Amino acid sequence: MLRTIPTLVSLTAIALLAGMGCSKENGNSSTAVAPTPAASSTPDPDFAVITVTSVDIETKLAMMCGLSQSTVFFKFDSAKLLPDAKDRLDKIAKCATEGAIKDKELVVVGRTDSVGTDEYNKQLGMSRADTVAKYLHEQGVQKARVEAVSKGEAAAVADPYGWPPDRRVTVRLQP
Repeated sequence: MLRTIPTLVSLTAIALLAGMGCSKENGNSSTAVAPTPAASSTPDPDFAVITVTSVDIETKLAMMCGLSQSTVFFKFDSAKLLPDAKDRLDKIAKCATEGAIKDKELVVVGRTDSVGTDEYNKQLGMSRADTVAKYLHEQGVQKARVEAVSKGEAAAVADPYGWPPDRRVTVRLQP
């Protein structure tokens, strides 16, 4: 009986967090429905709450820009950049404005896990990609050199334990 109460509280927290979605924090007035994971679809409800979303910097790009780590993070179900993400993106922006990739074009690809509707996930992926692209623009990278796209939940895994790697934005050089 005591184990039921924390689980119920955790499920309530997930429902409240998921219900907020990213549309409010990004000013998006779309009608897409935020994901609400069912208790049976997530083996550990707290797992979804503490999981972060990454921005992966293509290895070649990271090496060209002198980055030792190629991953930066978002909070779960969010498109807001954390300070650590900004530090790494600052290095990419500097490299794109005055460094090794000064004349190169970038692609920012947003992705999500499979929780929620296809429409919501496509929009969440785009919000994440737009956030990174906008930040790079604000740091001096010309808009024409950064393309933002969303893959949504395309290629996302069905297993909840595989969701964290699906929640990402990839920054890479334009092929």
